[in-house]
Amino acid sequence: MYLFFFLSRFLSFVDLLGTTYSASTLATGYGAHIAQPLLRKSVEGREDTLTEEEAHKIIENSMRVLYYRDARSINKVSSFHKLPFLPC
Repeated sequence: MYLFFFLSRFLSFVDLLGTTYSASTLATGYGAHIAQPLLRKSVEGREDTLTEEEAHKIIENSMRVLYYRDARSINKVSSFHKLPFLPC
């Protein structure tokens, strides 16, 4: 059971009040209003077959839409790469 917990995939959100939410795509703030529909359209139903390159393209498209919609944003985006899992 302990090993299954660490090897299973999940994506969840917890706010400061302890409210939890879990879904195949998550966005917060302004992105929850603008980017979340784009993410749902691109990802839902394909969670198991989505490649890392496709995921980066989806995120870049979402960030581009957010940049065009927000008057106070800059066009710099930082991305990350998944690190290997290291158990404690």
